[in-house]
Amino acid sequence: MQTYDTIIKTIQQRKFSPVYLLMGEEPFFIDGVEQALETQLVDEGTKAFDYTLVYGKEAKIQELLEVAKRYPMLGEKQLLVVREAQYMDKNLDALAAYAQNPQPQTVLVICWKHKSLDKRSKLYKAIHKSGVVLEAKPLYDNQVPGWIASAAKHHGLDVSPEAIQLLTSSVGADLQTLENALKKLQLVLGSGTRIGVEAIEAHVGISKDYNNFELQKAVGERNAALVMQIANHMGDHSKKHPLVLTLSTLHRYFMKIISYHALPNKGQAAKVLGVNPYFIREYELAARNFSMKQSAQVLEEIYVYDLKSKGLGAVNKDSKALLQELLLKILSV
Repeated sequence: MQTYDTIIKTIQQRKFSPVYLLMGEEPFFIDGVEQALETQLVDEGTKAFDYTLVYGKEAKIQELLEVAKRYPMLGEKQLLVVREAQYMDKNLDALAAYAQNPQPQTVLVICWKHKSLDKRSKLYKAIHKSGVVLEAKPLYDNQVPGWIASAAKHHGLDVSPEAIQLLTSSVGADLQTLENALKKLQLVLGSGTRIGVEAIEAHVGISKDYNNFELQKAVGERNAALVMQIANHMGDHSKKHPLVLTLSTLHRYFMKIISYHALPNKGQAAKVLGVNPYFIREYELAARNFSMKQSAQVLEEIYVYDLKSKGLGAVNKDSKALLQELLLKILSV
């Protein structure tokens, strides 16, 4: 099993495997490998002849095998892509037999989205032996800032720690939305540009003053007036600021405050918390304002309001009212 970056690099070097199994819960990585293969293997002149796209619900295994065994008409190889392969017929033994001895002139790409193929199956074992397997897992929250920095560098952008934090707290681990934002910044501002929060606000549409990052910072400072000001704005624009993302952000924030309290060596805080050293002073202040016991109480309140946001125990309250109510309870612990 290979990593996404390794597979992309190999494809760009035009070293192709006869079979790719792209499976898992993170569609961004699956789509990325598929797109890289299409870019390298076919162009506008050959696509009509040497590219076949089928969907799992419509795919017939025997027809797939017939396509896989034919020769390309114009290029050196043909590309056969099966999207939504998780919906294919359950009898996959014939496809497994092909994967054991694939045709060198064909690149077969099986996109098994939102779940993983059973690793005990004949098909998985065959592709694992003769081809390339990618298990596309969602990023953990603490991996998102690093991913943004790496993706920005790929686009020729230098994103400030504050801008990365703003994107992380506002978008979360939605990699496609983050990628689209970086592409837009590159298009508008050009490669080599230093990206700050002002650029994010101007070109991505995320307010540098009213967002989850500024909200958690104001909470950590126990600045009640600013907390409610931000909450009112976010509540009035709930489509841009979904409550579920705000609750997740606050939960991560207080988990890190608890972790900070528990550190015997505060000099290791940035590494242990998985944050840029630039922001450690913020966590120091928050830890002074919220003891470990108080932080644990806050987590309990967030859990309660997560349930309320899903309709359990909340009567006729919209997301704005729930957010305001939660924040008042947090500030009062």
